[in-house]
Amino acid sequence: KKRLDYKIKNSIQKKIKNHFLKRLKKDFFNLKKVKILGSIEKFIMPKEWKKKSKIEHLCSLIFKNKFDKNLCQGMHLPIEINFEKKKIPGFIVSHHMSHAAYAYYMSSFSKAAIFSHDGSFSKDIYRGGMCYYGSKNKIYPIMPHYLEMGRFYEGLSCYLGFGNEEGPGKLMGLAPYGKPKFFDAKYVGNKYSFKEQKNYDFYKKKLLKLKQKIKYNRFKTLESWIIHCLTLAKKEGYNLKNFGKLNKILDPINVDIAASTQKIFELTTLKLVNKIFQSYKEAKIDCSSNLCLTGGTNLNCPSNSNIFLKSKFRNIFVPPAIHDGGLSIGSALYAYHNVIEKKKRYNHSADEIVFLGNRNKKILLKDLKKGHKNLKFRKINNINKKIGSLIFKNKIVAICNGRSEIGPRALGHRSILANPMYKYNWKKVNKIKSRELWRPFAPVVLESDFKNWFEECPEISPFMLFTAKVKQKNIPAITHVDNSARVQTVSKKTQPLYSILKEFKNKTKIPILLNTSFNGPGEPIIETHQQAIKFFLKSKLDYLVVENILIEKIV
Repeated sequence: KKRLDYKIKNSIQKKIKNHFLKRLKKDFFNLKKVKILGSIEKFIMPKEWKKKSKIEHLCSLIFKNKFDKNLCQGMHLPIEINFEKKKIPGFIVSHHMSHAAYAYYMSSFSKAAIFSHDGSFSKDIYRGGMCYYGSKNKIYPIMPHYLEMGRFYEGLSCYLGFGNEEGPGKLMGLAPYGKPKFFDAKYVGNKYSFKEQKNYDFYKKKLLKLKQKIKYNRFKTLESWIIHCLTLAKKEGYNLKNFGKLNKILDPINVDIAASTQKIFELTTLKLVNKIFQSYKEAKIDCSSNLCLTGGTNLNCPSNSNIFLKSKFRNIFVPPAIHDGGLSIGSALYAYHNVIEKKKRYNHSADEIVFLGNRNKKILLKDLKKGHKNLKFRKINNINKKIGSLIFKNKIVAICNGRSEIGPRALGHRSILANPMYKYNWKKVNKIKSRELWRPFAPVVLESDFKNWFEECPEISPFMLFTAKVKQKNIPAITHVDNSARVQTVSKKTQPLYSILKEFKNKTKIPILLNTSFNGPGEPIIETHQQAIKFFLKSKLDYLVVENILIEKIV
């Protein structure tokens, strides 16, 4: 805590660049006295958890008294906040316990194993993640897993030039362009599985000679992996000069390293998940073959599908905001159910989980028109039918409807929609969003039609967190180079997408649309109607729909 406080305070005072500073409000820098709490990740610490265990031996970390009440209540600290002369009680909840609570309490499971992992190091036992058990309204921390896959994957995305914020998502999209030619099974495991190379210092000097501008996320396993890939690449005649160059990102050296890293990630998480299943079974922890995935690493859709297809768990649940954006909800749910001991709810609908943005006031046409003489506004009664018809005519339509989505994926209320039948829409929509042209797009499909178009993925996938294989060839705009697609399914309750899809299907017999987030590069998803109009004015979108108002540009 003291080191982190000093690091941030020192960075502010000396105007040193620090990745923590990007998350602070601008007015924070004007404070005379900076007070930062820092990280509190030292809650309960059973001696069993301190063993240096590989994935194969994690079961030794589970102790007999695993359902002890003190253990169940050990992942939070009581606090008191002084606010306007009032003392308000509260809780500080362990980071990964908040992740776990968000996933488990949003699920329909009454019993489940919970696996949480993100981009943090596994330092301090459970900084990088934990394995938990949910039973009715209680969550029990069972064992740490010591994975460093999140930091490993994030670090590789930095070496490729993507950075650590949006980088992992871009790396996930890049991997299908390559082949895992550098894969080596010795990198599949946790921090205690990897044996450091004896001649590491020599290779480290060699790595530095490559002049990679990477200072963040460097640690020995990752550096060894990069050296391993580049050494093999040199022997095979790859052009090493293009490694990490964004203008050469589709060069074989980059895509094959990306594919190899993705394979390591998938096999490591699968190995860990199967070990959880086995360990819990041996410890007589009844999960009913249910698993909740949470933490930022589980935004990796191919990995989630790999777990769905190949793990020993039958039922997999992944809610939309498993990254740090869901921590506040998870902390509140943890306090409500695990601490105050209120009963768990089992019947959340997908829409209740997703659409949690602000409730906007009723839109008045006259208010929208103010200051926009170069735009045409029309109020349309059956707006969803109109949208479906426009997309059939190959128009690109953005929609801003109701409460916005939680999580990093657009799921129908702040979306850009396009016709999936034309391959050039892939390039066209990427240009509208100012994204790299190679990046893929996701399909949204009627839940009832899923089986006819996709496979190797859960048939109900409302949060766009699984990758499927595409069964038909007439939807090229959403079909990635490896014939995969990150699918979102919608039921009748999901409006306006359901009605738009029905109209498009009536005209084309295809119940699928290209669906991507309504935002520009490095920007959050559009929230307000004013933001939507501002984006529309500077973009090459054909139409914007705000609630039931159709907006187009006057040429």
